[in-house]
Amino acid sequence: MTIQTRTQAPWRVLDARGLLLATFALWGAASVTAQHPRPSGATPLAANPRVAERERSFFPDANLRGQASQLRLVRMGWGRLVDVHAIDAAGDVDPEPLFEDFVIRQDVTSDGVDYRLFQSRIGGAERLIVLREADDPDFLPRVRAAKGLVPVAVKGDDDGTPGPFPVVARNAALVCVFDDLLDDSRAATANLFDNVRVRAGYPPELPVPARVFYDPNHGGLDPSGEFHPTRVVIDFTISEVEQMDPSPFPLNPIGLPESDVTSDRPNVSVRFPTELDFASGQFSRLSNLIGTPLSTTENGPVDRGLPTLPVVRGMRSGNVSDVNRGFLQDMKPPRLLGEFSAAITGAVRAPGDTSGRVFLVNFDFQSLCAVAAMSGDVLTYAGGFVEVLQPGLGPNQMGQVRGARVAAVGDDPVNPNVLVGPSRFITLYRPSLPVDEDCWVSFTPRGGIPATLVDPSSLVQVRFNEPLARESLEVYESLRLIEGVAGSGVDPRTLVPGELLQGGDAASVAYAPALPLDHTSGVGEAYHIELTSEVSDLAGNAPGALPGPIEFTLDPAAPTGRSGGVVLRFEDSDELEPLGSPDLRGQFFFDLDGGSIGPRPVIRNDFPVDRGNPVPSLMIPLPVGTGTPLVPLGAKQQAAWRYADAGFQLLDETKHNLDIEHLYWTPAGGVVFSDLVEQFEIRLSHGARLPDEARTPVLLPRVPQSGLLGAPSPFAENVLNDPESPQQVVHPAGNYVVDPSDLSVSSSGSLIMPYPLNTGPGPSQTFTWRDTAVLARGGENGLGVPMGIEVGPPLFLEPEVGSYAGEGEVPSIGLPLLMEFRMFPSNTAIGFNFFDVSLAINSSARPNFRAFSAGGVGTGGRTVTVNPDIATVPRGGFNPNSLPPGQPTMSADNLFYIG
Repeated sequence: MTIQTRTQAPWRVLDARGLLLATFALWGAASVTAQHPRPSGATPLAANPRVAERERSFFPDANLRGQASQLRLVRMGWGRLVDVHAIDAAGDVDPEPLFEDFVIRQDVTSDGVDYRLFQSRIGGAERLIVLREADDPDFLPRVRAAKGLVPVAVKGDDDGTPGPFPVVARNAALVCVFDDLLDDSRAATANLFDNVRVRAGYPPELPVPARVFYDPNHGGLDPSGEFHPTRVVIDFTISEVEQMDPSPFPLNPIGLPESDVTSDRPNVSVRFPTELDFASGQFSRLSNLIGTPLSTTENGPVDRGLPTLPVVRGMRSGNVSDVNRGFLQDMKPPRLLGEFSAAITGAVRAPGDTSGRVFLVNFDFQSLCAVAAMSGDVLTYAGGFVEVLQPGLGPNQMGQVRGARVAAVGDDPVNPNVLVGPSRFITLYRPSLPVDEDCWVSFTPRGGIPATLVDPSSLVQVRFNEPLARESLEVYESLRLIEGVAGSGVDPRTLVPGELLQGGDAASVAYAPALPLDHTSGVGEAYHIELTSEVSDLAGNAPGALPGPIEFTLDPAAPTGRSGGVVLRFEDSDELEPLGSPDLRGQFFFDLDGGSIGPRPVIRNDFPVDRGNPVPSLMIPLPVGTGTPLVPLGAKQQAAWRYADAGFQLLDETKHNLDIEHLYWTPAGGVVFSDLVEQFEIRLSHGARLPDEARTPVLLPRVPQSGLLGAPSPFAENVLNDPESPQQVVHPAGNYVVDPSDLSVSSSGSLIMPYPLNTGPGPSQTFTWRDTAVLARGGENGLGVPMGIEVGPPLFLEPEVGSYAGEGEVPSIGLPLLMEFRMFPSNTAIGFNFFDVSLAINSSARPNFRAFSAGGVGTGGRTVTVNPDIATVPRGGFNPNSLPPGQPTMSADNLFYIG
């Protein structure tokens, strides 16, 4: 950034009454008038010939004329950045600002007596219009009365600094006041951003793209009578006009990032390096006129961990919980802008203008959107903007305006020939203007004149005169696109699916359809836009007057494109025709006030799989239990638990998508022995098969082949094959300590022991059972769901077998949890623990609820071990009670585990 310095001698020191003063040591007691530097990025209007040579005032700060041996940061504060204007004898606004980039109190507002606060049609500095002529004795006192900063307390930015921290509005200008004249030479100005470092974040370490400049309105005179500033201003916003400078930073109309509402730590830091350090790129530092930098002993917190020894100020930016939602006070509603197609046909310098920036122009409206210009309206041209000072004559019936007096925005003279060419005329929406409602929207790509021949793939855009709060831009609520003529009904099938896009200026909003609009070649279909008062500016103000539904038609010549959609806004649970039942069902909750649906909350529950539930209550307890899978010689076992075994109903959606976090088994007889297993592994999956012990009239199983497969089928065929839900290792092979002190009671009163699943430190490993994202189907050789065991006597839990899904078509919500336990041969395990089990049916060994291989002692005393990693096919175990002892068992059976 550069500042062009201009000096003029002799300097005159005047107080508010115009009396000559000898000194100005008292704070704010006087004002000094002189030509002085204009900061880069200032946004003055063109010079008025009447005041082209007029000297400008500044307010003196106490200082040591740049000769201090120690430089101190006296204080910091923030306010609103404006350009200050007077009025002329006719009551019109003087286009030449008397003070540029002037920081005032945030609570100064338009009162009709002393002040009018003006917001430009385009992004730029606000203007404070003091309702006095420049030579009125009350002018400077009114300017002085508007001054004032919200103080920023002295705080560091490190973890050791206690809170609370000062809060600064996100779009404010921060003023740093020093006790001496600052070096504002060309080199010092070029290095200012490096010497006043603004950072943000947690901790504040990321550079903030803020404008940093010397305050041209406060300072003093050096011994030679030349003005120098005593203040540095940090402007946290970068406007469109400031981008014309050009600015090295991106457009930023919002300012500082929002602070975390849950944190009391600083997220903004301003640092002033006091030492040079070439290694870190610090080649200069802020200083007074004789080169004295900030003192490290007189200026509060210093980061002594850095070689540059920066003086530090920590603070917190605003957030939605703060007053004005964390922004500057703003009582004005945002105003809708119209951007009308125009062309500047001629431009000449205004008589008497010496600035090279004031012109008389002729321009023609290029559509039926043609209105009389008013002061403050804007015309664009290839190099920037001109602002209307006086409206001229017109428009006539041809849409022609003649002799409008305009001023180019910026500091540099402009060649009038540059203005001639295509333009956009920007004005405020007023319901009284004699133009159609469709003039207040624009299309990208551009449509016809004004809103015909619109391309079906267009974005529909509106623009306001100030930034809008992003959280207020709710698609289908604040701005919506509707199929049909203006005034036609809004329902889920006429709303056009899409999203809202906020422009870089934060004042523009575009509706982007998800697909090109539905269109048949040769037809100009009607659509309309509705803009509501749901939108708000940064401080939360709703807009003023808005147009009604804005209709437009598509270009009949556009190629045919068929599209459509359904939009649910969740303001009711039944939006779709025919009405009468909820539109959606699933694991979510409606927020009808907020117009949204949300996920169910995380709830932890235990679900007993025991004889207290209807289906397991029909099974026959086996008092002796079984020792598998805790077999010292090794074992691999698969066992199934179905939804009904846990007491769930098939279509109870609160029991879908369950994350299995812990598993328990029930000891036979309630007796537990201490044991240590070196290697025990647990894997979970959906089962591919659904055992159903429904009986025939003669009490035999109806579908004995429905259960798990034993030999010669491999274990893997019992696992549902689905890439969304593969078999998952939830407990890798590791120690399993069976400790009787872990014995507890389930919610149903059963004694239970934990499997080693999430019982130690580290992140939880879970498996989602009844996962509705799983698309694979299972349940071969069964009856489908509901299961036969649930239907008819004695339970009558469901009315009809297989009414939801038939054989082989059972989705994940009906498939069992398949638990696979791998016990590796152990030198320490004793294997005295037995699991409580039931026989699912006593008239047959099928359907199978488990498949396994277990080590043991075979006939003749032969010892057989099982390595579960290489046991691919279930082989069963060995029966020590057979004759002779050690006969092999079946590889799969109907033992059902309680747990």
